[in-house]
Amino acid sequence: MSIIIRLQNLPWDATALNVRQFFYGLSIPDGGVHIIGGEKGDVFIAFSTDEDARQAMKNDNGFIGGTQIKLFLSSKAEMQ
Repeated sequence: MSIIIRLQNLPWDATALNVRQFFYGLSIPDGGVHIIGGEKGDVFIAFSTDEDARQAMKNDNGFIGGTQIKLFLSSKAEMQ
């Protein structure tokens, strides 16, 4: 079972690889990065384990491409 985290404020030119690099060392399965975009720069990330998701949340207020991002616990239902 995957744990879903919602990332907001992703820079418009960022890619799934940038997201994976931001969470370096944590397990994100193939196809686990879903960039939605929009005005809030939403991305949904599926982590392989609860522990990976917990570690990922420690990156809240971190930076991708010089832009500060926000992380929120989410769900598969919200992602869909």
